[in-house]
Amino acid sequence: MRKEKVSLIKKFLLIFLQKLSKQSMESIPKQCLSKR
Repeated sequence: MRKEKVSLIKKFLLIFLQKLSKQSMESIPKQCLSKR
């Protein structure tokens, strides 16, 4: 693989992870609240 492609994939992964963490951070408290 080329270095450019690897860096692109890493950037994409970072953005994806950030979106995921944001969603999970928002959804986790709701789940905890609904469980109680």
